[in-house]
Amino acid sequence: EQRFAVTRSREPWLLPHPWLPRRVGRLAREQDAELVVWDPAIPVGLAAPRVDVPYAVVLHGAEVTIPGRLPILRPLLGRVLRGASLVISAGGYPAAEAERAAGGGLPTLVVPPGVDTDRFVPLDDGERASVRRELGLPVDAPLVVSVSRLVPRKGMDTLVRAVTRLAEKEPDVVLAIAGAGREHARLESLIERTGAPAILLGRVEERLLPGLYGAGDVFGMLCRTRLAGLEQEGFGIV
Repeated sequence: EQRFAVTRSREPWLLPHPWLPRRVGRLAREQDAELVVWDPAIPVGLAAPRVDVPYAVVLHGAEVTIPGRLPILRPLLGRVLRGASLVISAGGYPAAEAERAAGGGLPTLVVPPGVDTDRFVPLDDGERASVRRELGLPVDAPLVVSVSRLVPRKGMDTLVRAVTRLAEKEPDVVLAIAGAGREHARLESLIERTGAPAILLGRVEERLLPGLYGAGDVFGMLCRTRLAGLEQEGFGIV
């Protein structure tokens, strides 16, 4: 049973159009809303001060770091942030950038991505060995695990190069990367060219993910800032 209403916008891009505050204001009155959450803070959050309802804004990364460094946009961002009843941030980094842009402290709540601690639990030696066998991984080797979309911003090529250097001191080390994406062929070529001790597992079934995380000795989660900072993450995600 769905206990909430969903109203979909027809616009292909969620921008602070002149009619957006009117639409959001009408919906807020219809729902008797006490708070409107604007996500992301920029650009759509620029409309927030024009709606006569207390508001919160959500920060992920680039939507605050880039405008916060541009003289034209920084005052607009600061106004949105200072007017918010709550600033919800995916990590400490965007929260700090927001306070820098606002010129002072903000009512900030840091909410990093959650983990289901009933599913993702440490494994004993027997469980680790069983998972490794099921995935075709060496049972006794030092294992570095990463789970990621294979796209440039995830930096899996850097992880492959790093494990190649690590193998000079730890010759038995193995890197297992789970995930799919447009970088797959390039990573395959890099592994072949460098002789990296790396295995591309492809997309791993959801049921196997807790075991995969638990089977590794080290977990690697890289992310790369790209496009002059337009692509960046406030907290590493898969």
